[in-house]
Amino acid sequence: MFGVVAAFVFGQLVGRLLPLRVSSGLLILGITGLFICVNHFVTLVVVVLARTLSASSNAIIWIMIPESFPTNIRSTATGFINGWGKLGGVLGTGCVYLGFYSSPYS
Repeated sequence: MFGVVAAFVFGQLVGRLLPLRVSSGLLILGITGLFICVNHFVTLVVVVLARTLSASSNAIIWIMIPESFPTNIRSTATGFINGWGKLGGVLGTGCVYLGFYSSPYS
């Protein structure tokens, strides 16, 4: 319950675009940190942080779409954004595969 109230107050004070930018930037840094494997605990913490930031970015986008687009193109905009997200997931998985499994010296 505290998280819902804190998110509402934070959203009213700061707005929605700044948290989206901050969470997206931290998400990029967190995912970049996955390529440096220190130990299992650090990797677990980075994965949990990345999943949390990914969920917050997704939630903010779902809040911003109805405010940004008129009703007649809202579903198209939602599908467009979700499609790019799925493409990013596929490309990210491919990059992980190429980076970790294609090296003959690993």
